[in-house]
Amino acid sequence: MEQAIRKAEALPAVQQAHFEPVVLLVPALYIVALWLHAADGENDLVVPLPPAPGEFRPLEPLAAKDFLSATKRLAERVPPESGRSDDSSGG
Repeated sequence: MEQAIRKAEALPAVQQAHFEPVVLLVPALYIVALWLHAADGENDLVVPLPPAPGEFRPLEPLAAKDFLSATKRLAERVPPESGRSDDSSGG
């Protein structure tokens, strides 16, 4: 995590604007990332942490929209859990 923070702090976009750091966990896809939420709400960045799925380069920042597109493609390849109930009530 420290490497991701240092990498993010060195980015010109991060130095010139205000970002809120958020740890993002996507267990089903084995993704952990540092999400930098931009104060303007439009220029979020994501820094995937190692190990990361092949669609991502660990510690290489990317636009949130690109991260979300790649994450969606990964999620579409995950097979449904066998024996999982269609009951979405949680109980």
